[in-house]
Amino acid sequence: MTFSNRLKAGRTMRQRGVSMLFALMTLVALSLAAVALVRNVDTGAMIIGNMGFKQDTVMASDEAMRRAMAFVTEGQKLDQLATSRPTDGFYINDFADLDVAGTTSLATRNLVDWKLDGCKGYDPKPQSSTNCILPNATKIELPNGVWARYIVMKVCSTVGGTVDCLGPVTQKSEDTSESGELKYTESEYAKSKGAAVYYRIIVRTEGAREAVTYAEALAHNYEGEEK
Repeated sequence: MTFSNRLKAGRTMRQRGVSMLFALMTLVALSLAAVALVRNVDTGAMIIGNMGFKQDTVMASDEAMRRAMAFVTEGQKLDQLATSRPTDGFYINDFADLDVAGTTSLATRNLVDWKLDGCKGYDPKPQSSTNCILPNATKIELPNGVWARYIVMKVCSTVGGTVDCLGPVTQKSEDTSESGELKYTESEYAKSKGAAVYYRIIVRTEGAREAVTYAEALAHNYEGEEK
């Protein structure tokens, strides 16, 4: 083989080696792109799934709220709301510095023991057991694996549930045909006899992947209403 032929053969081998290098670099780039695409798809599916689980808890909180209201209605009918009933999640007074979700760091905060574990999951922990408020003891089992608990408080600042209680701004102790109408130019009337008291209802629903929703409402019935 002449010198010229050897030189051509060497150039051909070097060219083949460079082509293989470029092919390997392209393969690595395609592999990285494929991994990134898979991760994006997985992340998107996870986000959509989490949103679905969150939506389940939001929808279920409505049913849990209805059951809490049914508890208040039944308790009034049977005259069982004169004293606090911690195992049923009912209290005849509101709590100051109530931290429903455990997101503050107040030393004087009151926490709700949603998981019935003595408020162990909170940091910092409550000052004493009296700052760990019990919700209803029995879980409310709801569709799609969602469960809920609630706490009902009479909106009164004084223990006893009869002093410094919050109620509608205006009331009237006689029947009226305008009950339920909203007229901004006239006083409000209530088709009932007796004073109204507000109840603060807080519901916590939990679903898959620890999706949690909190819902709160103010409701009122008329105490002493004539049957």
